[in-house]
Amino acid sequence: MPQGTWLRPLTFAMYIDDLNPQCVVQKFIDDTTLTVILLKGNESAHNCMPQYLDNLLTWSTNNCMVINSKKTKEMILGIANKSPPPLTISNIPVERATCFKLLGINNCNNFRLDAHVGALCSKVASRLYFLKLHKRSGLSADDLVFL
Repeated sequence: MPQGTWLRPLTFAMYIDDLNPQCVVQKFIDDTTLTVILLKGNESAHNCMPQYLDNLLTWSTNNCMVINSKKTKEMILGIANKSPPPLTISNIPVERATCFKLLGINNCNNFRLDAHVGALCSKVASRLYFLKLHKRSGLSADDLVFL
């Protein structure tokens, strides 16, 4: 299906509708997030994410899909006494990130918004610079509104 068509996300959403790896799953277009809540003192829950990932890999193989291990990230939110075992996809370790961008928001494991605010400020600064250059080139204020 051609990239950029409106049918592509709809078709993909229908295709992955039966994805159910037995944990909380957030699906948005071509992003899928598996979530496990690890309660303090529940050490047995630390070993559940590898099983959920195996379920996801089995599902993707059965549906002729490939999980991109380079784009797959693991992030542990909050304070953990004992770190869960590392995840792997086809013997390739999954990167354990401290911050990553999901659906346009920079999420960090310490729940701080510094990375997100910094990215927004950088984006605003570059757009203001763009407007400044166009203003210097002689565009009217009415034309700048539509940029």
